[in-house]
Order: sequence, then structure tokens, then C-alpha cells
Amino acid sequence: MPPLSPLSLHSINCVSDYIKFCTENSVPTKKVRCYPNNKPWVTSDLKALLNKKKRAFTAGDPAELRSVQKELKRSLKESKDAYRKKLEERLERNQTRDVWSGMRTITGFQKKGIRSADGNVDQANELNQFFNRFDSSYPPAVSIFLWITMGPLHTSQSP
Repeated sequence: MPPLSPLSLHSINCVSDYIKFCTENSVPTKKVRCYPNNKPWVTSDLKALLNKKKRAFTAGDPAELRSVQKELKRSLKESKDAYRKKLEERLERNQTRDVWSGMRTITGFQKKGIRSADGNVDQANELNQFFNRFDSSYPPAVSIFLWITMGPLHTSQSP
């Protein structure tokens, strides 16, 4: 294929820019925010009901608010039930990793960082000296053993 002339490259760029301009003006764009703290059972229907509840609250309509709350409660129960069934299906298919990650999501369990003592003996001794520097003004501890013997208990009554 022969190389393109500068005129043909210009016309290609011009047409491409016009197509881009037309799509930007005619195709609607919408920003969608996805929050990572949404639970997996929170669907778009639940989000719509939550927004409806907010609107009813700000409007100050108690009857509408009550009906939306009932609908939201019912829909939330259905969504959680559907998610539970999804986890059960995964368990039946022996997808235990997915099941446990779902269980951690439901319960809100997060692994705590396990810290191990990485280093050598010299570093451990330095840390011990640093944290025990306050105890250095006292003489070394002497072990004292006390022997306690139990004898008969005597009680006295006051008159």
C-alpha cells in the first residue's frame, strides 16, 4: 500500500474530528458513581427506593415516607434473600472461596494485620534496652518467697 499524502491525512483527520464532534453532541453522557462500600445485595432498585425515601423526607410528607419505608424494607429483605440464595448456590458448586468472601462481606469481618518480629537478635535487644530504660534506676529485682500457712480460723463475736 502506498504511503498516504498529507492532503489525504488531513481529510482523514477532518472526518474523524467531525464524527467525534457529532457523537459528543448527540450521544448523552452520564457520570455513574460506584461506591465501594455498597453491599452486594444493594441493587439499583434499592438505590432508587432510598432516593425516593430521601425525597419524601425532605418534602415532609409522613404518609409517603411511611409507604416508601415499607416498600424499602420489603425490597431490602428480598435482595438479601436473593444474595443468600446466590451464596448457597456457590456453596453447592464447591466455590468455597466465593462463599467465604461473601460471608466476610455480610458480617463486616476484616482481617487484622498480623505483625511478626522480622529482624535479628541485635534489633530485638536494642528495642528491649529502649523500652526498659526506665527500669534501670532500680536495683535488680530480688525474688522473695512468702510461705503462707493456713491454720484454723478463729472468729470472735463482739458483744
